[in-house]
This record gives sequence, structure tokens and C-alpha cells, in this order.
Amino acid sequence: GIELTTHAGQECDIVVDESFYGTETASEEEIVCALRSAANANIIGEKVCAAALKAGIIDKETIILIGEIPHAQIYGV
Repeated sequence: GIELTTHAGQECDIVVDESFYGTETASEEEIVCALRSAANANIIGEKVCAAALKAGIIDKETIILIGEIPHAQIYGV
């Protein structure tokens, strides 16, 4: 895991582990398709946050920085 500081000054532990996320890379189109079909998602990283923002899946206001890393979440209702 990586210990980072959020924008609110709170410490958190975030683990981006290949055993959970895998090692296969995906195109922007594949990412957007997967996010559109997901009920819930943790979106971590510049490229994937930018793709989700561009596709209208998330709003800029929902992105926080954990350290220097953009992060957003989506939840289906």
C-alpha cells in the first residue's frame, strides 16, 4: 500500500495491487465501456479519471487528489 494525504489533510492507505486490478492495460474505449457498465467503481489515476471525465461518467468536482493521484468513485443506485 501507499500512504498518501488527501486534500482534506486526512491520511489514508490506498493499495493499488496487481492481484486485484490485474496487469492488463486497456484502451480508453475499453475503460469507458467498462465504467459505463459498472454498478460501482474506484477510479484511480490520471488517464482513467480523464477518460471518465471526457465521457461524462464523472464530474470534475467528484475528483479528489490522494497525494498527487486523482481518484473518483461511482456508485449505482
